[in-house]
Amino acid sequence: MASAANDVASPDDAEISRLVRDVAGAWEMPPVRLDQPGWRDRARSPRARRAAFLRGTAGRLGRAAGGAIVLTVAAAVLGVWLTRPSGPASPSQGPGRSPSGTARPEPSRVAASQLPKLLVNGDMPSPSLLIASIESTFSLVDLATGTVGQTFGQGQWGTDVRRAPNGVLYCICIGADGYESGSFTRMTVTWNRYDATGSVTGSAPVGDFVGSPDPRDVGVTEQAQHVAVHVSYTADPSIAFVGWTVHAHPAWRSGLDLVDVTTGAVLQRFSLPDDADGTETTRTGVDAPRVIGSIGGGRLAVARPTYRWSPPGAVNPNYLFSTDTFVVTFDGARLSGADTLAVASGCGGNVSEAGEVAGGAWWLACASVDGGQSVLRRVGADGRILGDTLVSGIVDVGDPSATSAV
Repeated sequence: MASAANDVASPDDAEISRLVRDVAGAWEMPPVRLDQPGWRDRARSPRARRAAFLRGTAGRLGRAAGGAIVLTVAAAVLGVWLTRPSGPASPSQGPGRSPSGTARPEPSRVAASQLPKLLVNGDMPSPSLLIASIESTFSLVDLATGTVGQTFGQGQWGTDVRRAPNGVLYCICIGADGYESGSFTRMTVTWNRYDATGSVTGSAPVGDFVGSPDPRDVGVTEQAQHVAVHVSYTADPSIAFVGWTVHAHPAWRSGLDLVDVTTGAVLQRFSLPDDADGTETTRTGVDAPRVIGSIGGGRLAVARPTYRWSPPGAVNPNYLFSTDTFVVTFDGARLSGADTLAVASGCGGNVSEAGEVAGGAWWLACASVDGGQSVLRRVGADGRILGDTLVSGIVDVGDPSATSAV
């Protein structure tokens, strides 16, 4: 019996390859019900991602997702190997002869892979020449050629590069200097125009804003920034609103400069009400104001983030974040009036978005300090609050000067 067992020939490589291909050829993806979520939806739905992030487990899920990607790629490579046409083995591919020393016959060719097509080439997007932010600068990325142009529009955080309605590239460039007591004391804003290569073809000054440290807090760990600038827009992309705030003890002064983006001309400097910088037991910091949306009737909502901390000299003080929210009238070229937007009270620490609704109603979006929850507040045409809707995460409807969806 032992002699008979030893006489049975072991299958050669060609026979093993044929058996593996037969098994792989019969393999099919399991059926998926179109009316039920698949495993990808259940494992990484938007709600699940938000919940994981808030629980502090995003890192662990990221590692699991990375492992899933590796396994998916490995399975795809294995599938391609199993279904590839097999030819005579070369010395670099493995043994070329059977144990008996005779040449192996060439196996028959197999059908094309049954794996799904993972890449579909579509039409070139329009426009195909995009402005991309690259660290502290910008560049033109040509999707048609796959090239990245020279960098331009360098500036501090908040620098904004766009294409004007007439097609010209421009930059609201922000510079800063005079570092003192943990923050810059001066910010400059300049409008620059560029040609297709990124070279400057025109320039105009917009503003020179200077703030100062709080004289009460010399050598103190916590101090607010002394000057701040923020660029925002309405649905009309031809005007940029350059919001600014400067500290001049005992007050914070702020306002909005309206800039024609095609020429760089400053159309108006509009001031908002001052804010005090705190008491002996509490300090106040004020950020730059920004337009957060239209609320109908030629009115704009303007938000000015603030925060307070106490005790002033503590290493780990207590913080309270809030937003001064105003309503201003805008005729398309100039601002007027600056009244407190009373319905924003109690909406949330960060009032971030606003927009119109058919019939004269409008809405506000407000977020909690940690960004875990947001409130969508609906307001009627008569100014009455119609209701609040609590949602998870941060509400972001995008740039009001671009096409966006709520």
